[in-house]
Amino acid sequence: MSIAVQSSPARTITVVHNPPASSNILRQLDTWVAFLPLLFFTARGTFSFENTASNTPMAGTFGTLMASTVDAARHNGEMVAFYAIICLLCVRFYKSIAAAFVENKLITLLPILAIASTAWSQVPTRSLSFGIMALLNTAFAFYLVKRYNHTQQLQLLLAVGVIALLLSFLLVAFYPAAGIDQKENIENAWEGMFGHKNHCAMIMTYLLTPVFYLKLTTQRQRFLRGLYIVATIFLIAMTTSRTGWILLALSVFFALAIRFLRRMNAKERLFSTISIVALAALVAYLVISQAAAIAVILGKDPTLTGRTQIWNALLQPIFKNPLLGYGYYAFWIGFQGEAATTALAIGARNLGNAENGILQMWLELGAVGIFFLLLALYQLCRMAIAVFKRDSSNYVQWCLCIVFLTLATGLVAGDKFMFPHTIEWTLLVMVYASLHERLKELRATEVP
Repeated sequence: MSIAVQSSPARTITVVHNPPASSNILRQLDTWVAFLPLLFFTARGTFSFENTASNTPMAGTFGTLMASTVDAARHNGEMVAFYAIICLLCVRFYKSIAAAFVENKLITLLPILAIASTAWSQVPTRSLSFGIMALLNTAFAFYLVKRYNHTQQLQLLLAVGVIALLLSFLLVAFYPAAGIDQKENIENAWEGMFGHKNHCAMIMTYLLTPVFYLKLTTQRQRFLRGLYIVATIFLIAMTTSRTGWILLALSVFFALAIRFLRRMNAKERLFSTISIVALAALVAYLVISQAAAIAVILGKDPTLTGRTQIWNALLQPIFKNPLLGYGYYAFWIGFQGEAATTALAIGARNLGNAENGILQMWLELGAVGIFFLLLALYQLCRMAIAVFKRDSSNYVQWCLCIVFLTLATGLVAGDKFMFPHTIEWTLLVMVYASLHERLKELRATEVP
């Protein structure tokens, strides 16, 4: 709605212009349409009910050898459809999205490098297609930042979380062949709509965060928030994912610490931040030095379910192509090549993951990719601290929580950075662009 004021010596006339109904319908329609790629990214490109044939103990043992059970034609059709939706959504905002690519150079260098890796990839067509998808995912994140204000972004992500939660409970109750993860030989390990119990726990932790930073005005809204929090925590608990449990606990602790720091003045905040960092460093040292004992306490073996063996075995293929890697998403290509050699070296026929974000990036985009990734993460942390010093609003606190989760899942929990069609990358780019834009606004208002 716009308001125009016309003045004359005799009178003042205020004319109110209401936007046409077609414009409001279009705005509501594109929001509903945006749910589709968001859900697709939330499920990491494959919903659990699509792959019930591979949700078996046999698939858990022979993972990469069972890849043929997936209906490739149907899956490719779905990817084309969802990314076509993203293209249609971005068309209306192409100028502002193009400007966002220029303004946020560091974060956009990674998908561009992924496409460039086609030149040296061991499967060029794979690197090209998935590199383009990573670029479109990045564009979609910029679209969400330009299309919706801060509150609307949180509301949109909360709605996605509610849908994922409800669908997960429905699948567990009425379609357990999809809703319960049977690949790991763990009884009643829930995976919901996700392809793996660990993904369910990690991504639902991400989708839990917006509810803490939305302002609620009615008793009914507060009741629904409490219900959503309890149900999400219950779902994460039922995954039996120790990694997910730890991430949930750490994210809650971090959110409380940020809220605690928000109430302090500059000197108190600096002292408290140093104390928290020192405490975190001490805890990290204890965890690393006593990793085997902690793993046993959590019900895991001292090798962290074989992760330490995987990391050692991957050093050999990494140093065969240390600078540029094997091409984006072109190392784990089934039971063949260096991937097969690595799997056989540690006796893990189902190996298809580096179980570490840095190692995964090194395998795909080499030391060059690692350099750009670490540079982007460093810049992201710098912007987050600089903005929080000047603006500790709820949205900025949410951004800091996403930064923390990104570092925790990628550097510690074994998740991947810029993995194809994942909501984690969408959220990371959204936060990067939002913090960059907010920092520019704050600096522009400061007196030299």
